[in-house]
This record gives sequence, structure tokens and C-alpha cells, in this order.
Amino acid sequence: MFNNLAMKKSTGLLILWSLLAFGALTGQNLPRRGTLGVGVDNAPQTFFDRFGWATTKGVVLTQVIPGSSAERMGLKAGDVIVDINGIVVTDVQSFYSSISKLKPKESLRLKVLRRSVSEEIMGELTGKFDESSPDGQVFYEEVKVDYGYLRSIVHKPVGDGKFPAIYYLPDYACTSVDFSTSDEHPVKQMIDGWVSAGYVVYRLEKPGVGDSDGAKKCETIGFEEEVNLYLLGLKELKKYTYVDSNKVFLFGHAFGGITAPVLAAKSNVKGIMVYGTVMKPWMEYLTAFFRNKSVWKGDDPLRTDDEMRKLMPIICEWLLNGKSAREIAGNEAYKNFLMKSDNPLRFQGSTFMGRHSSFFYEVQQKLLAQTWKNLNVSVLTMHGELDINVPDARDAQAIAEIVNNYHAGKGKYIEFPQTEQNFVTVPGLKEYLSMIKSENFTTDYMGKNFNGEVLGATLKWMKEVLSNP
Repeated sequence: MFNNLAMKKSTGLLILWSLLAFGALTGQNLPRRGTLGVGVDNAPQTFFDRFGWATTKGVVLTQVIPGSSAERMGLKAGDVIVDINGIVVTDVQSFYSSISKLKPKESLRLKVLRRSVSEEIMGELTGKFDESSPDGQVFYEEVKVDYGYLRSIVHKPVGDGKFPAIYYLPDYACTSVDFSTSDEHPVKQMIDGWVSAGYVVYRLEKPGVGDSDGAKKCETIGFEEEVNLYLLGLKELKKYTYVDSNKVFLFGHAFGGITAPVLAAKSNVKGIMVYGTVMKPWMEYLTAFFRNKSVWKGDDPLRTDDEMRKLMPIICEWLLNGKSAREIAGNEAYKNFLMKSDNPLRFQGSTFMGRHSSFFYEVQQKLLAQTWKNLNVSVLTMHGELDINVPDARDAQAIAEIVNNYHAGKGKYIEFPQTEQNFVTVPGLKEYLSMIKSENFTTDYMGKNFNGEVLGATLKWMKEVLSNP
């Protein structure tokens, strides 16, 4: 549903700060995993075209962190990694999946495209940095599950007593929510702002992602199972002696805005905030998203129409008839389309869009409007005017309207002008699309253009909710 963002560490001083000041590994079963020490993004087609490469998959390095494995190996921003230890890297998700399996001091063999040259680079992985917190402490905890442990990351304000808390629920992608290499990332800036205002902030890694370890991987589980894992995290959060268990808020970011109400239906929370999300059935959203994406990419309208006619029967088989990715790919009528390198569903084995095909089928079955109706909690829905992944504000508006219709005064809607899905201010739609196409929408730009009004709106709303029990 939403863009994967590159991650960046701003200075060597911040790295030293994170290593020495606030990092506290309290979990006994999950050591910190290895890290290459880079920011990455999906390598655009224009890159491969520019240098005449036959391959069209890989990740481009947007940042190389000082003192990291990457720097010692001689990697540079602009390099494209297409293979890690013999495993093909197709996108950001597969990059993190490959790296997350490695431990500190393990050997690395990378295939790198550097302008017009293909190189094999050898090296050794270092351990991850710990996150920093300007006004708090960071704890790397764990949540036990039937098949292993999931990493949890807790930011706690300085001081004693019980604090209200925010549980951050991310997008659907199987990528880490650890921002140890990314102090300037807009989400990290939100977290720092919440902690500075006196809120504990909690995140939970998905199975097989980040430091999490166990028999299952994120790509193998369904939506219901993921929600139940988040529920275990919520229960752990409420147990902390420094958390007021009656003052826990959920923040659903992008797809996390679908997770939030389903999770809230399973456990009491003080309130829910969602940003850049949808309420409509997943099939309805997805078909509109694919067509809109073709429009803003500037694809030929006739080709777009042809592609959508080929795509729709597949989506129906998947989301309406409940057929698996493997079953659908086994149908000769769909096989060629799914095997294309630019297939929008990103079919790989048992997955569509990086998740097991059952994941979004289960999402399709959810009656989200009914779920919002049944929740008797305060709700803040937010939308960025220039969110190209969810360009229609009506879902966010409808959520607030439903909440108010059935629980008077508990729903509120806010729209942020010239703001995209990751709390970043952009000049305008045309300029924003141009920045994406020209590869200028970097983490550095995002960090410098973080829209603090989003943070301010959440703080103001939570203060109002807490003052009116």
C-alpha cells in the first residue's frame, strides 16, 4: 500500500550518543542482529536504463553511515546491491530479510552495480547501533510467542511515575521499525516529539524482522495472526511499571490504521489515532490504487486500461474467491502476467505485495466500518492532502463521521495541506511526483521537511482526551 523509505543516520556524534547513552538491552533471549549500516530504497527503473543493465531489481544506497560495515567495505551512496551472499535482492523488503538473518561478524559477499561496472565486495557485518532519544531512555525488550521471540522497542521519558503511552502500528511491509540508523526519519521525529511531551512510545517488530527470532517469518503469517501478535505486545506494554495502563493510545500509520481498530476491538485503549489509512474493502482500495499509480507515473492510458483488465480477474480470484498465490499462478491464463518483472502484485511464490496471499484475503473479510462503529473510544483521523497512496480523504472523514454518529463527540478529522503520507511537507503534487521520478525525494529531504503540525495535532488531541475522562 505504501512506500518503503530509506533510512539515514545524520552524524557520527549521534551514532556515539546512541551507543553509549541510552541503549539498554534488557531482553535476555534476543541479541542485537548485524547491520550493514546503510539507508536503502528500491532502485528505480531509470537507474538500470541509464547504465544499460539487464537486471531491473535491487536496492540503491541512499546513505552510508560513518563507522559502519558499509563504509569499511568501501560502499558509497548511489551503489546498487543486487545480491547478498548468493541471495538475489529484489527490493527493500528482501534486502532487510537477507540482512536480518545475519549476525555480527558474519562474512558478507555483495554483488554491487556501480555506474557501468559490476563488482563483488567482501566484508564483515557489525552489530546494530541502538536508537537514541534526546529526552528519554531506549529499551530493547522482547515478547515471547509460541515459536520464539519478537523484539520490542520502548522509548521512556526521563523521570519516575506512570506515563501515558503510544503504541505505534506501522505499514504492512515486512521491514523493521528500528530507526537506529535514522534519527532524521519523520517517524523517528514523531517518536522523539511524543517522548519529549511525556509519553512512552512502544513498537513491536514482526516475526523474522529486525532482531526478532523464531520459526515463523512475517511473509508466512496472515492478518489475524499479526493482530494477535500486536495484542501480545499491547499486554506487555500495559505491564510496565512506568506505564499508566488506562492511558494507552494506538497510532495507526498507513496500513496500521486498519490494524488499529481491529486491535482495539480486542483490548481496551484510551484512544486511537490514524494517519493516511482507508476504511473501504481492500479490493476496492487496491484497484483504485493501481490505476492511480499508473496515472501519476504517466503511463499510457491505453496500456493502463489493458493492464487493469488483466489484473482484475486475478484480484477477484485472490480477494473474493480466496485462492492462494500459488493456485492463481498455476492458472495459465494468469501465469504470464504474474511473471512479469513489473507485475504490480509483486508475485513471489506464496506472496503478493510481500505478504502471504492469505494476509490481504483476511483483510478483505474485515467489516471495517462496522468495527469503527462498535468502538466506544475517542478517535482522531488524519489525512495528508498530497498522499498519493491514499489520495481520497473520504475514508478518513467517514471514520470520524461514523464514530460521531454512534458515539457523539468522540470522532475528529484533520487534514494537513501539502503533506504526504510520511508527515513530509512537499511543494505541490506536480513537484512531489517530479521529485520521486528524479530520485530527489530523499531521507535528507524528508527529515528537513517534517511537518511538525502533525505531531502538534496529536499532542493537542491526546491532552484533550486525557483531560476529559
